[in-house]
Amino acid sequence: PYVDPWATPGLDRYLRPGEGPLTSWGWGDSYLEAGVGPTRVGLSTERLWWGPARRYPLLFSGSGPGFPHLYAESDGEVGLGPGGLRLRALGGHLDESSWFDADAGNDRRLLAAAQAAWRLGFVPGLEVALSVVRHEPLPDGGVGALRWMQLLTGDPDGELPERRGSGMGSFSFRLFFPDEGIEAYGEVGRGELFTNGIRGVTDAGHAQIYTLGMTRSDISPGGVQWRFWGELTKQALELPQPAASGPALSLRSPNVPHGHTHRGQLLGSWIGPGSNAQIVGLDFPGDEGALGFFAERVRRDDDTYYRVHQQYYGFHAHDLEWTLGARGARQLALGVAGTVQLHLEGGISRRKNRSFVGLDGGRSWTWVREWNRWADLRLMWIPN
Repeated sequence: PYVDPWATPGLDRYLRPGEGPLTSWGWGDSYLEAGVGPTRVGLSTERLWWGPARRYPLLFSGSGPGFPHLYAESDGEVGLGPGGLRLRALGGHLDESSWFDADAGNDRRLLAAAQAAWRLGFVPGLEVALSVVRHEPLPDGGVGALRWMQLLTGDPDGELPERRGSGMGSFSFRLFFPDEGIEAYGEVGRGELFTNGIRGVTDAGHAQIYTLGMTRSDISPGGVQWRFWGELTKQALELPQPAASGPALSLRSPNVPHGHTHRGQLLGSWIGPGSNAQIVGLDFPGDEGALGFFAERVRRDDDTYYRVHQQYYGFHAHDLEWTLGARGARQLALGVAGTVQLHLEGGISRRKNRSFVGLDGGRSWTWVREWNRWADLRLMWIPN
């Protein structure tokens, strides 16, 4: 009763974590690392953020909790022709939340990811990257060497259907001219675990999803005076979707039904599968203080809307949220005691038809509208 009703049984994502008190613990963003020549290797539970996006990265966005993983990455760039190459790879395991299903045989699964980023020396300011992620089920709970190897080799011929995993990937670019204050970037994804969580419904194996962004800064001899930035992402197919019980158009493995999640929280873009979003902002940086404003529009789970509700409500009843916000920072020097930094961000949001609450096949046209006011405060002391 606590999971997303439109994703069940295809996405391990809870709307609220049960009833009553809940206590948990974890290692947070901790890691243990060693340098071995030009390589760094380590054990980590850190949250991951991959790609150039500042707001809506596709593969890893830091929105979900960190998961235990081993990693290896290049220490700086490795020379490759006219440019430099950065490599990283990791392998770890993901856990199911307490509210997904009663099948103890699928509570854990493996994940492997790799990324190669190449700075092209013959095109000043351009870097491209290829990233891949693969999920592998653990139907018997065993984590042997062959299971880890299969994360790299994919599904071998003759593999039993209940052991088949699922993969996805993205291609990204970043074009940066610091002297002119211009930056543009983008990421395009394709794979089985990106979009709609309903099994048997079209997913990103049949349509690309993407994120695009830009930054324009006014740079003077005294530093950056202002910075205008914006980003958009498209993760929804925005087409009438077949019913989940209809013909299977997806190549999704039924053995990794949880989607790209860990403990019931999304590892990819925080807006959720099948969603679209746009944000613009204007910042005024400074050495001792900064101020910024932003406006954001998010339309969540459009794939479910077009599959279930569009035939009754047309374009009137999307799960739509608008947010206006501001943020500021102040830095105070304390002499020999170090520096104190104060960050404050807040805003107001208005959301219509959250998770399609109240939509009942066209019988009700009274929308649920909700307001949310929020503020985040962070105080940091940095000793000398």
